[in-house]
Amino acid sequence: MKNFLRISKITFLFFKYDIDKYLIRSNLMGSKKYLFFLIPWNLFTFKKTINIAENIRLICEDLGPIFVKLGQMISTRKDLLSEDIATELAKLQDNVTPFDGEIARKLIEDELGKNINDIFESFDSSPMASASIAQVHPAKLKTGEDVIVKVVRPDIRSKIIQDISLMKKIANYLENLSDDFKRMHLIDIVDDYEMVIYDELNLIKEAANAKQIRKNFLNSTNIYIPTVYCSYLTNKVMIMERIYGIPINDKKSLEMENISFEDIAEKSVELFFIQVFEHNFFHADMHPGNIFIQKHNDSFRFVLVDLE
Repeated sequence: MKNFLRISKITFLFFKYDIDKYLIRSNLMGSKKYLFFLIPWNLFTFKKTINIAENIRLICEDLGPIFVKLGQMISTRKDLLSEDIATELAKLQDNVTPFDGEIARKLIEDELGKNINDIFESFDSSPMASASIAQVHPAKLKTGEDVIVKVVRPDIRSKIIQDISLMKKIANYLENLSDDFKRMHLIDIVDDYEMVIYDELNLIKEAANAKQIRKNFLNSTNIYIPTVYCSYLTNKVMIMERIYGIPINDKKSLEMENISFEDIAEKSVELFFIQVFEHNFFHADMHPGNIFIQKHNDSFRFVLVDLE
């Protein structure tokens, strides 16, 4: 029944956002596109203006966290997507409806085995950020440190299993429609995504990654990785040092701080090459929501978060 309801919703959104009309006008379906003319309303709305890039983003948002995360991932694949679709999908970053803060409190207490008031001097039930797999709450430890508390969404694993299964069916169907879809390697994309998203459910793995990258750049003045409080760490809850900085895509704030875009570009390329070619260990989710710029020693440094 759950699969039926989910398929029904996907089908509804397919027509709501005019994907059928877009396929009629494109060459993606070859001769099979004329099947859409059997749908009565397509006979009268063929000239309707369609913003396909925005509509694809809206579909991802309506379908929830798992599809949002997929949209985030493929937004970087400009070898597969047009510029306008890639740009629109990039807007999906950290734009997911949060779950109830009281549920988050209960999850934290269950995972850590302590009352939340025994851990924190203060804890804000309103999340400061909400992403596909987890959301983040600001807090202060009893020892005085400002921290963020990352909490994995409840029941997210069962939703992932359901949606991945449907994605595979959709990808297989589309690849059988035309050679153009086949060249996109949609099945391979979903398979890769499946491996990535299951890894992100384990915050212990993220903490280990953060610790390793922090160790690799321990003597660097150009990059900083926030401290993870390993005494408060489980698969579903992670407490990390709270950092303050400017999102790397906030051009106005960077200009106000007189931070050179040229220096940012030069240092970012250098640091990425160091991670890849010297350390053989790198941050693989470097979208703007995960990279901050922080003033440091008369210059600036990069602060990286979300090291799944």
